[in-house]
Amino acid sequence: MSSALIENVQKYIIIKDVYLANAKKMIDEGELRKASEFFWGACIQTIFSLASIKENIPNGHAAVRQYIIELGKEINDPDISKSFSDLEKLHANFYHGMITKEDFPRYQEEAINFIDKIQNLLTTGMKSEIL
Repeated sequence: MSSALIENVQKYIIIKDVYLANAKKMIDEGELRKASEFFWGACIQTIFSLASIKENIPNGHAAVRQYIIELGKEINDPDISKSFSDLEKLHANFYHGMITKEDFPRYQEEAINFIDKIQNLLTTGMKSEIL
């Protein structure tokens, strides 16, 4: 794996970490709509980090959705597409404020679990690229 590719992956991971920190800050400030968008952005940056291994970063929302559908087929995990669909509500919440304060922790947990799953795939993918 080239150093440029590793740097690209790291760039997305750093952005993801910044977004997660901002999401937590927004929660502390009671700004759940902003927190939603930061969680959504962290999910997208994590997807980009995985996609960058194959230098196939999706461009646009529909392309990201298609990437996740194909990824779910590739790893035999249909739940990843369902999770992504649920997480799209975080993005919509920024604009429409439809997630209640009571429901927000469920979406937060879903985002963290999704990010962890993609990062595990990233680690596995990077190891296989190195070997």
